[in-house]
Amino acid sequence: MNKWIAVPITGVLAVGLITIGVLYLQEIDKLKEAQSEIIALAKNVSILTGNVSPLLEEKVPAMEMDVLVMSRSLSTLEGNLSTLEENILALGGDIPWEAENVFLLLEEKVPALEMDVLALEENLSVLEENLSVLEEDVSGLEAALAGSPIYTLPEVVALLEPSVVRINVSGPGWISSGSGVIISKTGHVLTNNHVIEGASAMEVTLMSGQTYDGIAVGTDIDQDLAVVKIFSARTDFPEAALGSSADITMGEEVLAMGHPSSLGFEGQATFTKGIISAFRTINGYEYVQTDAAISRGNSGGPLVNLKGEVIGINTLAQARAEGINFAIPIDKVKTFIQNAIG
Repeated sequence: MNKWIAVPITGVLAVGLITIGVLYLQEIDKLKEAQSEIIALAKNVSILTGNVSPLLEEKVPAMEMDVLVMSRSLSTLEGNLSTLEENILALGGDIPWEAENVFLLLEEKVPALEMDVLALEENLSVLEENLSVLEEDVSGLEAALAGSPIYTLPEVVALLEPSVVRINVSGPGWISSGSGVIISKTGHVLTNNHVIEGASAMEVTLMSGQTYDGIAVGTDIDQDLAVVKIFSARTDFPEAALGSSADITMGEEVLAMGHPSSLGFEGQATFTKGIISAFRTINGYEYVQTDAAISRGNSGGPLVNLKGEVIGINTLAQARAEGINFAIPIDKVKTFIQNAIG
């Protein structure tokens, strides 16, 4: 075959090499872009990990698995790119000037390069899918964080203290006191039934020192629950947010709040820190066990999580042992509250 035939064929081969080279550069750009996105997402995950450990215990393992899969895909992708680069270099060095060998060379080398490019595209597709999954996980985690802030202990105290009240009660020849938590802006106070049982007079004292008369508008002797209505036309009482006891986890940090009466303290409420120790059923009723101290007079006060939500109502302490105290789960209280308030 003469040179007039060989030159056009060599030109075709050169064009093929240029096309494959362009594809190679495009895949390199896609790989770099993917690597940049992974680094940015990894930084976001790292930042989120440092802020919210309870939520991350649920979310991060799946996200770490996504990153691991993506890292493996990247390794495969880099290997394929390396193979493609070697083949291109080999092809460039093997171009013969004998025209009769050009077609044989094309048949041998070009299909392999095409397979390399196809493999790269498939790996990039998998990588993009994994990136999409990871982005969804990060977005979901950010949304969860925005909707459920975790406060420090002092912040929880500042948030809930205005809602915690002292309830002074009296009857013929006796006086007593307990605690409660405001659950409506119109002045409904949730407490224990044993705090107000038998009382002919009730006085509710707020953090500010303001006092109001109160009256029981709902009681449940079996669950030891009561709702007291403050006599006032106010509609701006500092109500506490109710959480869900279904979300409580073992070992979760909590605060017990109330006004202990055994030492005759006046003024500010008392706040004790502890954890969720267990879930108990006593006499057919469910309780949350905590080692947060609950003293006499704290009955009726709230048990609060670090989101600033009431998750239980303090009700009793085990007198024969230290660090064994019980609260009524708030989910068991909500129906009673609805019936009492109407």
